[in-house]
Order: sequence, then structure tokens, then C-alpha cells
Amino acid sequence: MNIETRKISSSGYFRDTSKLFQPAERRVLSGGVSVIIPFRGQDRLDNLRSCLQFLLYQSAMPLEVIVVEESPEMILHKFPIASKTTKVVHVKGGDRFNKSIAVNTGAIIAKYQALSIHDVDLILPNNYFEEVAKSLYNDNESCFLLKEIYYMAHRPMPNRIMISNNHKRSDYFNGGSVNICKETFMRIGGMNEKFSGYGHEDCEFWTRVQALTKLNEDRKYAALHMKHKRPTSWSENTALYESIVIQPMEDRLAELQIDLKIRQNATIL
Repeated sequence: MNIETRKISSSGYFRDTSKLFQPAERRVLSGGVSVIIPFRGQDRLDNLRSCLQFLLYQSAMPLEVIVVEESPEMILHKFPIASKTTKVVHVKGGDRFNKSIAVNTGAIIAKYQALSIHDVDLILPNNYFEEVAKSLYNDNESCFLLKEIYYMAHRPMPNRIMISNNHKRSDYFNGGSVNICKETFMRIGGMNEKFSGYGHEDCEFWTRVQALTKLNEDRKYAALHMKHKRPTSWSENTALYESIVIQPMEDRLAELQIDLKIRQNATIL
């Protein structure tokens, strides 16, 4: 499978919503972080623009941002996004979004050993990726740093974000931003491409991260979840997830490693 890749033009336009945001001091890291953002659909374009804008204020450098659009036809070339450090990759997909294909493609082409699998609808503290780098370049194979996610309720004014405790998620969630060394990601078989549509691909991946990696689970950061249209159901992949996790880990790994090798061979830049 051929994929398209291109740098996003720095002349693209989007509305500035972070004028009051104070950037952190930029610190050069011993190793960089590759942030992989799976993407599909024009309805998530505003989320992507806001996410990328706040990534510009991260204290960590170098920071590589890879947006992988998995879709039948590429749309991002029609909506340029202002970022000099962002790479856009298109992988031709089917009728339903396959987040795992997008993440695996991003991981394969990432140039840094520290990978951050980052949902397009999350905004993180500006020292977040600095902490990711510290963890993954100091003997940990993976790390999960989120304690709470606050969900946006509404935006009564353009530059104000309203949140409340009624929209806070602080249970034992395992998605949104999972960080892992590239070598480890490949060793545990990447993300399972059998999942398409919405839900459970993160959960299945997390079972392997917990079981097979040296995990630093330091849940200390809060994130903001941006508003977008939600799927009607989160249960469409439940049966698939349950059938996979009861299999012996050795069998799961063998199949996933074969699938990931096929994805590597298909990823031609």
C-alpha cells in the first residue's frame, strides 16, 4: 500500500484561541518525542487545529508531530494547518475509521524512540511531553501520566472554555495519550488492526502494555477533552475485544507481529 506524505504549509490559516496561554521555557531533550495523532473526518478538523496549536507551546524539544489521516480520500491537503513541525500522512482506508492502522503507520515512520499516541481531541499541560521523554529515556518502556480528563461543556464566549466536575472523568481509563518506546511498540505487535469503528482498540492495546512492558504509571496530569459529536454507542467492538483477550498472550503476539510486519512492508514513503 502506498501512502502519501507531505509537510503542512506554514501559510495555512486557523483562528488563534490561545493568546492568553503562556508558553513554557523550551528545553532541549536528550531524545525527541514523536507524537502520533490518528485522524479522520472534516468534523474533527477544529479539534485537530486546536490540538496542534497547543502542541506549539510544549516545553519539550525536539518534538515531531505526525498526523495520520486514515480515510478513503485525503482531505487535509484542502485545509492547510499552520505548523512548521507537523507532517501529514494519508493511508487509504475503508468505510469505517481504523485508528490502529493510523497509529501503526505513524509508529513505523516515527524518527524518535519515544512515541506518544495522542487523541486529536485532547489538550495537555505544556510540560507533558518533557515528562514523557524523561520517563521513556530513563529505563521505562512505557508510561501513562493522565489522572483526570475534563470534558468541555460549552463555549459561551470564543476565548473561554467551561468545564465542571459533572464532566470530569477520573476512573481507571487507559486511553487518550499512551506513551511507549518505539522498539517496545514493535515488540508487542503495535495496535490491533482488526478493530474498526469506535471503541476498545485502546483497551486491547493497554492489556499488552501492562503485561509486557516496563510501565511507569505516574498518573499526575489532567487533560482537557474538546467537544465533538459522539458516537451513538461504544459497544460495537465489545465482542471482538472479549474474544481477543481470552486468547493466550503468545498467540496474540505472534499474529500481531505478523500483521505489523505486513504493515511495515506496505508503508512506502
